[in-house]
Amino acid sequence: MESNLSGLALQQLQTKEYEATYDVTFRSTMSVLQDAGYILENADITTGFITGKAPANSKTTYNLWTGLGKNNSTTRVSSTIEKIGEDYSKVRLNFVSIDENSNLYGDARVDTPIEDPQIYQNVFEKIGETIFIKMSTQ
Repeated sequence: MESNLSGLALQQLQTKEYEATYDVTFRSTMSVLQDAGYILENADITTGFITGKAPANSKTTYNLWTGLGKNNSTTRVSSTIEKIGEDYSKVRLNFVSIDENSNLYGDARVDTPIEDPQIYQNVFEKIGETIFIKMSTQ
């Protein structure tokens, strides 16, 4: 599904800079995603790339015309952390809702970008709080 936002608007929604080292920002982002229930599939400190998925919500469905089927829904996240100088870092998050349906006639999948500013703001606030805690205890 296509984004309702322009490329620049989407990038602004998904990106936040922090006054923290790359290492602290990477570890804080990873920690916040795990605390939110995401199962991390990849976390590479060299590239700054983190991917994960939320536990799937599955249910069996029945329709008189298509018979028994299955519906799965989950959310995936990818994150890129970038070093900006010695003491600054930038985090870009991308959340996508995934709905998969299967029945007698086949399978269908719909990926929908999540563009709710409040979701991104909440995650960025938690990353900022985690950075603060990690830097306070060093």
